[in-house]
Amino acid sequence: MKKKLTIIIPIYNPILPIEKILNNIYKQKSEDFNAIIVIDNPKNDHFYELDKLQNKNYENLKIIFNTSHQNFDIKLKEVLNFVETPYIYILYQNYKIKSEFIERINLFLENLETQPDLIEIPFSKKEFLYSIYKDEILPSLGLVELEKNNLPIALASQSIFNYIVKKEMIEEVINKW
Repeated sequence: MKKKLTIIIPIYNPILPIEKILNNIYKQKSEDFNAIIVIDNPKNDHFYELDKLQNKNYENLKIIFNTSHQNFDIKLKEVLNFVETPYIYILYQNYKIKSEFIERINLFLENLETQPDLIEIPFSKKEFLYSIYKDEILPSLGLVELEKNNLPIALASQSIFNYIVKKEMIEEVINKW
């Protein structure tokens, strides 16, 4: 099976130990994904943790050092050159994903006839008041064509990094900057 997802993890001034940040990668039940870590001005202990991760035989891992201290949105254009999958998920250092995350996403994508352009990943239902309505409305909608039904736009997450997005969409947006 061809990999469908690349997780991009930007790390800048980690608020957590890097090992805890990378635990999201370590704990995945499925290794059927790629990962790209973009680390800004790494410290010596970061090199140790990253080396340990690479030594675990993760062929699906790439590490990019941002030594010029560029903003991530600028660095993302370079990172896209290393993405070999149709979908991208940007996982910020303080976000957590469950150990079945990759399994569930792959299963979801495999069972669709039409591949979506983006997939919302709920991460904090307590944060949004409208989640009650969202839980009632969205399950019955299935795959939505936004050109025909734009109701889900009003219910979309306010966090721009709660989405798995097609690589080609991100490239299109970045090329317009």
